[in-house]
Amino acid sequence: ALTSKALTTLGISTYDTANPPTFAPLACTAVTAANPAVVSMANTGSIQVGDIVRLYNITNMQQISGYDFQVRVVTANTSITLMMDAS
Repeated sequence: ALTSKALTTLGISTYDTANPPTFAPLACTAVTAANPAVVSMANTGSIQVGDIVRLYNITNMQQISGYDFQVRVVTANTSITLMMDAS
């Protein structure tokens, strides 16, 4: 189940690292070597701006596999733009 938490006071929240939320993987076709990096994908699922995504087994850019990135822009069912300079 997807979970969302809105902060109404102080902007501080706890995060349970022993039980982090997990979601079904979404396939991507490529990542641009640009600033910012854009991940092409046919299904962006429930990804939203500000979400943290982990990329793995990226065919054209294995050097970023396993890293977490914050989502800057979502173009529904086309791509997500990351807060990352991949140029």
